[in-house]
Amino acid sequence: MAGITELKLVNSKGKPYKRYRITYYDIFGKKCTSPYYKTRASAAQDLFKYENVDPKTLNITIEQMCYYYMENARTKHSYTTIKDTEAYMKNHLCQLFNIKYEKMSSIDLERFINGIAETHTPNVANQALKKIKAVANYCLKHGLIKENKFKVVGNIPVESGEHYPLELDEMICVLNTCQTLYPKHFAMIYTGIATGTRLGELSALTIDDVHFEDDNNFIHICKQYTKGKLLPHTKTKDIRDVVIFDDLAEVLRKHIENLPKGSKLLFPNEVGNYQNPSNLRNRKWKPLLAYVGITKRVRIHDLRATYINLTLSNGLGIKFAQKQAGHKKSQTTLDVYASCNNDMNKKARGVLNEIFSQRNHM
Repeated sequence: MAGITELKLVNSKGKPYKRYRITYYDIFGKKCTSPYYKTRASAAQDLFKYENVDPKTLNITIEQMCYYYMENARTKHSYTTIKDTEAYMKNHLCQLFNIKYEKMSSIDLERFINGIAETHTPNVANQALKKIKAVANYCLKHGLIKENKFKVVGNIPVESGEHYPLELDEMICVLNTCQTLYPKHFAMIYTGIATGTRLGELSALTIDDVHFEDDNNFIHICKQYTKGKLLPHTKTKDIRDVVIFDDLAEVLRKHIENLPKGSKLLFPNEVGNYQNPSNLRNRKWKPLLAYVGITKRVRIHDLRATYINLTLSNGLGIKFAQKQAGHKKSQTTLDVYASCNNDMNKKARGVLNEIFSQRNHM
């Protein structure tokens, strides 16, 4: 059993104050104490983490297993991995927390993972499965459970070429968070989301490619930086002028003003060279998604699909979306990138409501 102990302490100025600790016995029967809590109520909220663990029967919950795993992970894993795992536990695995491990079968977990695949994506389901398997492996290693019954559960098949674009509210949250966490990369990520431009094309842009004209702000796209080389053409060999709206134009103006003197690249790295796409993905994009709690697999390339869906759902037309994205054929824009997402469904409901509401006035 676990209990709360009140401690009377004195600070460096001699002023007395109170702190609280949870005293408990761990899975091995050793008496332990938790970190300090400022209030008894906050300690009481965490009391369940230390209770109901019987070393003889190994009667442990999924939440307690996750707690032990994360306690170790925070000392060994990277910031990105920790935030990613915390997001999956908060958004998905939390549904299993109150279940005793011994009461749960591999079939139960398989059904749970299949449910995630149906409501989210196969990639999200597979990542959730990977996390819970890692938790079970850690607990098995330290004798907290007798076997890892989850190891027989297989991954959900994933179709190649799938895109998982951001919804409108997710996009806004990502942009606002990016501006706070990574202000130096905000202009580049904003431009990618707000124009559908490929990452290689963004990396190759120079200051001279951005044109600010009255009622006609645009970016000239004619080259790409890929695999460490600057190529004098885009992926589809097209040359296009991408329309930019007022807010993005203002962001780019301020970004250019703050660039180091003599810089020709629009989005240089810290030493003035071309951005390394791998560094941008792993050091900025993935931690950004994890921070805002987006666990679906959204690649930077999927921002093209995000942009195309936004333009189509707001009635801008397929030819506009095709030209902005730089596709030779509109069929590519529709079949490969466009999808019927929640934003489109909301628009459709509004239109259909207006159409069929006339029935009541006839």
